[in-house]
Amino acid sequence: EFITCELKLKLVSGGMLKDLDKSVYIVLWDQQKQLKPWKLQGAILDGSPHSVIVTEDYIMIPDMPFQMGVAKLLGIRIKPEETYPKTQIYLVKRQDLKEEETTVPSRLITFNGDSYHFLCSYYSTNGQIQIVAIQNATISLTEAIEKDDIQHFTGQSYPPEYHGIPWMFSFDPGVLRKVVIEDARVMSEQAFVHPGWFSTTLYTADPRELEQGYSAIYQVYAGYVRELICRRQYMDCRDQSNRILSDAELPCHDLPSVLAKVPFDKDWNQLTEQISQEQKASDTHVSHLGRGPLDFYVCPDGYILDSIQFIPQEQGYLFTTVLTPTRVLEAWLFNPDNLKDGPIAKLSLPEDVHFGFTLHSEYFEQVLPSPRPSVSQVNQVLSALRSLVLVPVEFFLGKPAAIYNRQVKK
Repeated sequence: EFITCELKLKLVSGGMLKDLDKSVYIVLWDQQKQLKPWKLQGAILDGSPHSVIVTEDYIMIPDMPFQMGVAKLLGIRIKPEETYPKTQIYLVKRQDLKEEETTVPSRLITFNGDSYHFLCSYYSTNGQIQIVAIQNATISLTEAIEKDDIQHFTGQSYPPEYHGIPWMFSFDPGVLRKVVIEDARVMSEQAFVHPGWFSTTLYTADPRELEQGYSAIYQVYAGYVRELICRRQYMDCRDQSNRILSDAELPCHDLPSVLAKVPFDKDWNQLTEQISQEQKASDTHVSHLGRGPLDFYVCPDGYILDSIQFIPQEQGYLFTTVLTPTRVLEAWLFNPDNLKDGPIAKLSLPEDVHFGFTLHSEYFEQVLPSPRPSVSQVNQVLSALRSLVLVPVEFFLGKPAAIYNRQVKK
């Protein structure tokens, strides 16, 4: 089965430059019939979905901090509206997706923090499912550096090669939030915050643990890069309600990228407090705190970790892409059970393999040919017309033509 989410958009009367009214649909395809949509009853989005969370019993649509109104598509800059300071997720029971119906009831759950990526156990344990939300209060998923932007800390302009880089480098530590859900209710939540680990990006988990639930999350922290914090980003995010640091507490120097293994079987609130106490009692570099309870690798200065993928071959490997100080892209392999000793292999990557090589991907040891042709019954003319719309949308998002052409080529 293929399960996705679709938005049908219409202009909001009286406020068309600010946002669009979104009608949310779950769409299912079983490779045999036509695509079947169900409209979610009562789903009202502040932002836009970026992903669909699927479990054995539920389909979940997270309302995420993408601001995609008409003004954004036309390239008109307006100040972002204050978003709801919590994560909102609409839950639909898969058993409620009736073939004869066109709508489906949904339940709304909320928990603390603004989330933009999710890791979720597929099978429930004792009726409970566990979600890990990747959070950071000062990251924008919609904005990018533009030609008029300046570096916040120096006031200098950005050279052209920086234009189009998204605001994925924050000025707050990253947050991992573990949430337990039962019967469409939040039963508990715990937050893991490391004071020296900034900019949560991609994550992966060990698929060998699927039957028992994941044992750990492998998380990439891209680091704290002062030159990539532009003034407009700072002004938009400085009053964010979920922000952790005050202006006076912002680091005065860059902090490195970190690859960390965060175990599920520990209380994350206690782990956060333990590291906080260690910071007060020792002179250990802030990025190296927590060596006792945690296994992690701190990158040398100037190396930026990006994407990550677990490879379940033999004893298992972690595959990461790394941008070097000379802007050469490498792939590093780690032993997932011993990150602290560093990469066990480093591979030079060709120029046509880009920074986000393992972004939103899955690893397969082999891909077998389909035993029979699949029938999609999709209107090819409408699909082609929808695809053409993507070109101006990507352009207005601030991505220069060279970057966009590389993405199309990829």
